[in-house]
Amino acid sequence: MITKRWLVLAIVSALLVIAFISLGITQSGLAGSDQDAHSLAGAWMTTATLDPEFETPPFTTPGVFTRDGLVINSGVGGTVSMGVWERIYGNRFAAMFAGSELADGTSILFEINATVDLSQDGEQFAGPFTNDIYDTEGNLLFTVTGTVHGERMHLDN
Repeated sequence: MITKRWLVLAIVSALLVIAFISLGITQSGLAGSDQDAHSLAGAWMTTATLDPEFETPPFTTPGVFTRDGLVINSGVGGTVSMGVWERIYGNRFAAMFAGSELADGTSILFEINATVDLSQDGEQFAGPFTNDIYDTEGNLLFTVTGTVHGERMHLDN
């Protein structure tokens, strides 16, 4: 049975993972002057905001995209998730990643899908996300929805 505490832990974990999809690294592993301002590759600080019915405050954290379209994330308690991202068209991008975690002694699986629009200057992005939470047998337990907003990170020199 899903407890309220377990649900909140799962949502917060999912927010961490959502936030992590928005941090990018160039192929060399460093966010530098060679980053593509019209790509998600580069470092990001991201705020995920759940829809009001979830009664959870916004959550801000960094995350990772690679220039070659992979997503590798780390969430609460070291949860790791993996996935892919790609340009849909123009400055619109899609990302999908999945992982598993332990909540109140119960293993869950999650799949997060987001579609974001990158600003013309490449410094911000925003868009909706959906986080489906499953039991280990693949049965959908619940879905969390919201929006994500990212700010590109830069070296302070």
